[in-house]
Amino acid sequence: MAIDDISNIEGECPGSEVCTFQEDLCSWVNGQNGVVDDFDWLRNAGETSSFGTGPNVDHTFGTPEGMYVYIEASNVFNAKAKAWLISEHYDAGPHCLVFWYHLYGTDIGTLNVYSRIGIGNPQLEWT
Repeated sequence: MAIDDISNIEGECPGSEVCTFQEDLCSWVNGQNGVVDDFDWLRNAGETSSFGTGPNVDHTFGTPEGMYVYIEASNVFNAKAKAWLISEHYDAGPHCLVFWYHLYGTDIGTLNVYSRIGIGNPQLEWT
């Protein structure tokens, strides 16, 4: 499972700043293992370490040199294991989240998008 070119803006979806993961995770952070989730999203370029599962190129440049983030699900034996990629805080209101994703491989699981207001429970927005 891999994602690339994430943007989150307030309101409708015109052009926006995009996190291409070329330099770092931008303002996104991994959830704390053992507290929030079970393993981390990793930055990568080209193929993933497990043959035939990840993208060969990123979405931004369409080349093996472009970066994206992914989870190595091939080594996760617990089907309920989770890896959270958490955004910075945004004020309440309508937002536009745009991203490209790649789901390929045996037992890949599900990619979910949640929102949370304050310290409330996460609410499933997309699956």
